[in-house]
Amino acid sequence: MRDFAIQEAQKALDTSNSEKLVASYMKSTFEKKYKTVWHCIVGRNFGAYVTHEAGRYVYFYIGQKGFLIWSTPS
Repeated sequence: MRDFAIQEAQKALDTSNSEKLVASYMKSTFEKKYKTVWHCIVGRNFGAYVTHEAGRYVYFYIGQKGFLIWSTPS
């Protein structure tokens, strides 16, 4: 899942400079591949505290952009 997230995030960053559009793309991509409801935050400076399903949480950086992607129980 982490490798898929990084690959899709890089693809999204290559096509858009808007963090909002990148987050929207990541959310929809994860919902298509992994089903259930997913959430995504993309940015340079943010804090987060989220409740997530076990094994359905990914946090990483590409350059200076942080990506937080998680799924909540249905």
